[in-house]
Amino acid sequence: MGLLKGNLVSLGLGVCSSHPVPIPVIVTFPAGTPTCFSEKMMNLNQGSIGVASCGHTGTPLTFSMSVFEEKLGSHRVGDIGVLSSGTYTLTTGAATVFAGG
Repeated sequence: MGLLKGNLVSLGLGVCSSHPVPIPVIVTFPAGTPTCFSEKMMNLNQGSIGVASCGHTGTPLTFSMSVFEEKLGSHRVGDIGVLSSGTYTLTTGAATVFAGG
């Protein structure tokens, strides 16, 4: 069945190591794919930019190799992203729309 697709209301949880002491962060996505939607929200793909609660940015590191948004792999719940220094895991996504495993 696959994993839930990431969209504009998705959140990532992780740790940003760009600080003297690494801090826990929440990652949000201010933009997504302008032509691909799930539940009326723009989808996320491997080119989407996330913003951590500390202000640093991040991008998806893992994504679907079989479902694409504008020719780039779909970023799904459970996928990992990289921050300036650190990582996050996408923890929420579309409630009813799945992307391949």
